[in-house]
Amino acid sequence: MQANQQNYQDRVVVQDLIEARGVTSFSITVAVLCAVVLFADGFNTQIIGFIAPGISREWAIDKVALGMVFSSGFAGLLAGLILLAPFPGRIGTARVVLICTAMFSVCTMLTVMANSATSLMIYRFVTGVGLGGAIPGAIALTGEYAPRKYRGTIMILMNTGFAFGAVAGGSLSSLMLTRYGWRPILFIGGIIPAVALLPLLRYLPESVSFLIRKPAERAKVQTILRRIDPSCPPLADHTQVSYGRTPPVQLKSSDIFCDRRLLGTLAMWGVFFVTLLETFCLQSWLPTVLIDQGFGIAAATSTGTLFSASGIAAVLVVGPFIDRFGPYRVMSTLFVVGTLFIAALGPAMTLPLGVLVATIVLAGFCVGSTQKAAASLPVYFYPTDLCAAGAGWSYGVGRLGAIVGPYLIGLALHSGLPVSTLFYFSALPMLMGAFCVLTLGRQSRKAGHQARAVPASVVPASNRS
Repeated sequence: MQANQQNYQDRVVVQDLIEARGVTSFSITVAVLCAVVLFADGFNTQIIGFIAPGISREWAIDKVALGMVFSSGFAGLLAGLILLAPFPGRIGTARVVLICTAMFSVCTMLTVMANSATSLMIYRFVTGVGLGGAIPGAIALTGEYAPRKYRGTIMILMNTGFAFGAVAGGSLSSLMLTRYGWRPILFIGGIIPAVALLPLLRYLPESVSFLIRKPAERAKVQTILRRIDPSCPPLADHTQVSYGRTPPVQLKSSDIFCDRRLLGTLAMWGVFFVTLLETFCLQSWLPTVLIDQGFGIAAATSTGTLFSASGIAAVLVVGPFIDRFGPYRVMSTLFVVGTLFIAALGPAMTLPLGVLVATIVLAGFCVGSTQKAAASLPVYFYPTDLCAAGAGWSYGVGRLGAIVGPYLIGLALHSGLPVSTLFYFSALPMLMGAFCVLTLGRQSRKAGHQARAVPASVVPASNRS
């Protein structure tokens, strides 16, 4: 016991400590706080699709112009994800999350001053920069403090915050849009992240792998170790602290293309491209398509909300499957099944309402679960110090699908393409997603980045639970 304690004092491996403790209140707190960020992100990202009918009526703009409004917000997300990707390694992951959350809060509230499609596009672009910058940090922090054995479930739990935000936005729109218009809904979208900043400032920890590299931050490292394990003794001056067992390597954002990671990175970009294309196309346009098919505004927004709500079930179903079988086999199956249900949406528009609702729910489950599971892929594939950069670039490239997809759907609807044909074409990218995720799985095995348990030999037996 004394030898173990001496070993513990000489060297502390944070990852060993996390694995030995398992799921704790601390790891759950980090996941929930990051889920709050994703909730505000999902609300503000998706709300434009739900309030689009009100904007279209007030300004008398056609579907092509409306598609450009959708795409401008996604273009801002792309800019934020890519331009802000290096900053977590420079100023800290949590700090980037806080700054970006404050940014999209203020910009969303300012959007109520828009008086034309052009001004709305500008506001949505700037808001999107903040929205995009917060996502990679939330993913990286959750993965960094989650034990590997339950990482899949915890990551999907965190990413479900996005779906809850989208559902809340749809529900609020169905209640308020016809009575109060779209501006109050956007203002509420700005208040939500402002309120969320209070617990984030108080409880969201900085990345411990970032703090370890800063000698002046040793006291903060000690505080985080105590939050992970309250019985952790004070760090001695000679104690070496590292996140993992391998020697630390200074990594740059460009290293996501190095060390046999190039093909895997490209495959991951393909997965994100497909999941975000399908998610944003269907969530942005489904309420409008339903209205064009004869549904009322309240019924269309409520039914469209079911598409987002069904993805929340992924927490209970998909997460445990990923923990047991890994993300690659599970996601490839969901992509193939999702292809069938998205293709069935068109014919279901002419069938009884119950059949249509069931098809929307099943399609939403497949699309939503793959989109949420994709958030765990950078954590499984990249080293810890590359996770934020890898997630940022993946979401950034994925946003190209979110930018192009809604605009192309707007063009297709404007040209009078039959709804059944529209959904047949919309289903095809899901097959590409299945191919990409299987490719990523092969590259992960070759590169040796598959999830594996980390031994906890340096943690005293008395500290294991």
